[in-house]
Amino acid sequence: MDYKEFLETVTQNLHHALGESCRIDVCPLQKNNGVTLDGIRLYQNGQLFVPTIYLNAYFDAYKNHAMSIEEILADILGLYENAMPPSRLSPEFMSDFDSLKSRVMYRLIHTESNQELLKEVPSIRFLDLSVVFFLYIEENAVGQLTTPIRKEHLRQWKIGVSDLWKLARVNTPTAYPPVIQNMSDALEDLSNLTGIEPIHAPSPYLHNLHADSMDTIASNELTGTMIGEQDETECETTTPPIYILTNSSGLYGAGCMLYPTVLEDLSDRLNQDLLILPSSIHEVLVLPADTPIGLRELQVMITTINQTEVLPEDRLSNQIYFYRREDGMIDILPEEIFVTAPTS
Repeated sequence: MDYKEFLETVTQNLHHALGESCRIDVCPLQKNNGVTLDGIRLYQNGQLFVPTIYLNAYFDAYKNHAMSIEEILADILGLYENAMPPSRLSPEFMSDFDSLKSRVMYRLIHTESNQELLKEVPSIRFLDLSVVFFLYIEENAVGQLTTPIRKEHLRQWKIGVSDLWKLARVNTPTAYPPVIQNMSDALEDLSNLTGIEPIHAPSPYLHNLHADSMDTIASNELTGTMIGEQDETECETTTPPIYILTNSSGLYGAGCMLYPTVLEDLSDRLNQDLLILPSSIHEVLVLPADTPIGLRELQVMITTINQTEVLPEDRLSNQIYFYRREDGMIDILPEEIFVTAPTS
């Protein structure tokens, strides 16, 4: 059965299971980076708000013989049973901004890849990224219940984007505290959990990392130290520390690089500037700026793995970011510094 037939089969079987009084909507919904997924919603007993369950992954599971239609239907019905929104989630609840202030959170997305979405939601530009906002409602057995904040909400609440930012920059680190883990510790934890040595690192960005002595920057104007410059003898015996930065939920953890003092504390601990690799919207990797890994290699790795290993809707950026310890600023590492070191 093709995808269209799959959608019809799922819808018909849900109607049969729930009765004709249940309204079933299947509609394309825009996700991060312009990705469109088909979401299904089941409206029963006059409900105004229901969770959206995306069917694309179910079709892939069906195609790959990982799930039968019966198993897919049971899974969807189970998700709805356990993910019903709280009764307080009503138009009245959404209109009272004073009661929502503590629920305003933010996350980071790629600006150029989300032009259509950014027409509909309030945002703040940050380098090649945008800060967008959502309301945290609650967490249940299925996951977190959140809803995006749109421009019409600001008109309804009579507030501006700066008001959202003031609230979100306080609320988000509290609701989603940062988590920093050394990559070697993460690999060890994975090994202890499974009882075997991991073949692949948890993050696709750590696949095939190795030092490249040919890549340095042309000058030290940006940092005061030669990013990517290395001693070949040292590179043969030491592994540069790589840190995973995310939040306690593991969702939209890339926003942690904007948390107050997170990068500052790590930079002080390492006593140097930092390189930030956008692993996904859910995490970033942080390296000391004097890492022996070549900058050109890092740049190629980011672009290649984003295209081959990271889901399109989870991609953040192909850039390398640079945290400057001197003033606490984050910049995009300019392309002109990726040069081949002269040979002697």
